[in-house]
Amino acid sequence: MTGELQRDLPLESVSELVSDAIAGRLRHWLRFLLPAFNAVKIVPKRWYAPVMDMGVSMSTFLVGPIHRTGEEPDGTLVYEIPECAMHVVAKTSPTQDNSCLMGCKASCEKVFHAQGPMPLEFDPHLPELSCTLRVRRA
Repeated sequence: MTGELQRDLPLESVSELVSDAIAGRLRHWLRFLLPAFNAVKIVPKRWYAPVMDMGVSMSTFLVGPIHRTGEEPDGTLVYEIPECAMHVVAKTSPTQDNSCLMGCKASCEKVFHAQGPMPLEFDPHLPELSCTLRVRRA
């Protein structure tokens, strides 16, 4: 479908359209949970990593196996997704790239934005199937 859109619209517009639509669906699906994410702000520092590990582990149904690989000096937790389901399911390269960049990265970063209680940042390793996820402290 994105290929058809790209025939008539610039890639930037297609990306914005697709990621906005998926972000809207994510917000709808998470409408009861998103307010609870504000509680992350009151999690004591020593519990933050284990609480985030538990929360991130709930996303395995979307991305597949995920594990924490480190913590940056500012407290950002770093996770590795060795073989993201967004790539594996899509099968072909252009579809994989669109699924990753528009469907996952852009839409999730809109929902879990830098000003929110749980900012997420995705760093896909295209054309490989892996991705690095950073969970920043709000």
